[in-house]
Parts: sequence; structure tokens; C-alpha cells
Amino acid sequence: MELIEQEFLTKLQQDKVNANFLQVFSDWLQARGDTQGEIIALQLAMQSADVKTRKTLRKKLNPLLGRTKRQIGLSKTIRDSFKQTWEHGFLVQIGNIDSDYFEELRLAVLTEPFKYLLKCELSDYGLREVPEWIWPLTQLIGLDFSYNKLSELPESLGQLVHLVELELFDNKFSELPKWIEQLAKLTKLGIGNNQFKTLPESLVNLTQLSHLHLGENKLSKLPKSIGQLTNLTYLDLSSNNLKTLPESIGRLSNLTHLDLGKNSLIALPDSIKELKNLTHLYLRRNNLRAIPESIGQLSSLTDLDLCHNNIDALPNSIGRLTQLSNLDLDCNNLVELPDSMERLAQLTHLSFYNNNLADIPAWIGRLNMLKGVNIAHNNIEKLPDFFKKKFRKYKQMEAYYIRKSK
Repeated sequence: MELIEQEFLTKLQQDKVNANFLQVFSDWLQARGDTQGEIIALQLAMQSADVKTRKTLRKKLNPLLGRTKRQIGLSKTIRDSFKQTWEHGFLVQIGNIDSDYFEELRLAVLTEPFKYLLKCELSDYGLREVPEWIWPLTQLIGLDFSYNKLSELPESLGQLVHLVELELFDNKFSELPKWIEQLAKLTKLGIGNNQFKTLPESLVNLTQLSHLHLGENKLSKLPKSIGQLTNLTYLDLSSNNLKTLPESIGRLSNLTHLDLGKNSLIALPDSIKELKNLTHLYLRRNNLRAIPESIGQLSSLTDLDLCHNNIDALPNSIGRLTQLSNLDLDCNNLVELPDSMERLAQLTHLSFYNNNLADIPAWIGRLNMLKGVNIAHNNIEKLPDFFKKKFRKYKQMEAYYIRKSK
């Protein structure tokens, strides 16, 4: 591959291709007699052309694109059977490939049209092993093997050092190989719905990770070293067997989304107060009896889900979550809500279904942004007038909601 071709590939991988570079690349290709250069030139011209001129350019462009697609070394039947994405006249993504055609692909990927392929989707094929024709595609930045029957990854996957996204959801993996650390450019790793009981220490060497999906596994604890993944913005740990969290989770200061739902947590570490950028925190269906006072320091929170726990009181500091928009307190043991919640001026949805409240606090009527509230299955005997006035639908349904109280 010539230097300018390598530069084009790098810009494609980084999504930094611009018109100026495309013009230079187009001229270089045309000087070599490569029709890809003419395709790029026509596409650039169409960007600034009027409607009539674009139609003329399109008539010239379509036959060239058709010819390029026929050059990928596969029969028309196979070409028409799978999803293809083309950019600047080059094949950059494939998916929905019939596994009957894998043998033909093994040869086709070695041809010229595949040298800029960036993403490959092979989800939901029932694969028990990774196809060998993947390995020559060392320029790939995205690979999706979700919804298969894979139980191990061949070491040759470590050759794909440009991978940015690797999705392995819903397979039969129980461990990650140590060589996973070779994929140092990974920003998104999806290994949810597998059979992981532990995570390898080598995972923390993937320091560029921003999205880590670990939901629906069998994790009973997290390594302390997870705190080293400081670029994480999204962490899904839902539907595991976690009873505690390491204090080091507080070092994930860039997190905006943390899902801990459907675990067995009995308490939160004090260090959670350090997650200042957190906007979404999901703690549904755990065994929490209390929420630490320090939660009030999560000043960026917009969504907080505490439903289906054993919480009997909320800390006064919850009133400091002034950006909160959605608060779910369903199915706990609450007997009252702290008056500090009156400061939650951005709250639009509040639900405390199935608790032990006997009264609706008056401050609820002063939350001007509040659009929806669920009060059913409490010990409320009568709806206050301010409540019926603010939420008129409850006036007509008062008998229903009172009947549904305990």
C-alpha cells in the first residue's frame, strides 16, 4: 500500500476524511488510471452542483459504482445477498452475510476492493468459531459477533490492533484471554449476556475504553483495578451477582451512565460521591436498605432509579440533586419523603408506587415541572385538594387510587 493510500485508510479509521484530502487522493488515483479517482471527483462535484448538474453527474457516476461493486470478486447472487456500505467509492462495511458464502469470502477479502473495509457484522449466525477469513482484515475498526455460540476467541484476533469496537453480546464466553490487552485502541467492548464470573486484570490495560457492557453475566465481584479505566463514560453491570463494589469505582470520574440494576448490593461505597459527571444511575432490584448521604454530591444526576429495594428512608441530601428529572422509588419501605425534595425543581416524573406513605407531601404541588406521579399502593386514604388540582386526572380516578392503597 502506497503512503497516500495508508494516509487515506488512517483518515477513514479516524473519521477524519475531508474534501481537501479527497481532492488530492482523487488526483493521485486518476494519474494512475484508477477509476476510483473519477468516482471521488464526481462525488465531490455533486456536493456543490445544482439539481440539474447533479443529475448529469449521477448518470456518469452510477455505471462507475456498478463496475466497482462487480470487482469485489463475488457472484451477483452473493453480492446482492448481504448488507454493504460504501464511502467515497470504497467498500467500508459488510453484514448479514449468509454463512453458506463464507468460503467465497475467504478469497474475496484478499482482493483490492476489501482493503478499506472497516466494519464487519457477523451477529446471529449460530457461529461456534470465528471464521478464518476475518484475520487478513487487519484494518478493521469494528467487529460484531453478537448472538452466536462462541466460547473462545482465537489468539489471531489480537492481530486486529486497529479495532475500536468489539461486540460479543449473547455468546458462551466465560473468560477473556490475556492477549485482549493487545487491542489497545478499543473504546467500546460489549460482552453482556455471557457466562463471565470474573474479569481478567488485563482488562484494565484497555485504557481507551469509554463504553463497557458487562450486564447479564455471573460476576460476583469486580477487580479493584477497574478504577484504572478512567476514560469510561458508560458502564453496564446490570443483572449480575454483585454484593459489593470496590471503593476504586469512585475513580471513574468521567462516568455519565452507571447501571447496577438487578444485583444483590446491600450498600454503596462512599466513593460513589466522586462520580461528579454521572447523569444516569440505575440501582433497581438490589437489596439496598439505605442510600448514603453522600449521594447528594452527584450534582449532575438527571435519572435515578431506586425501585425494588428495601429502603425505608431517603437522606436529606437528595434535595441537592437539583438536575434530577426522573426519580423512581417504587416498591420500597418508605413512610415519608424528605422535605428537601422540594428543591428538585427540574423533576418531571416521580413514582413512589407500593410504599408505606400515608400522606402526599404538600411540596409536590409546588414542583412546577412535574408532569407525572404514581402514588398507587400506599396507605393514602384521601387525596389532598392541591394534588387533585395539579393532576386533574387523579380527581376522576380518586376512588381507584385510594382503593389501590394498602
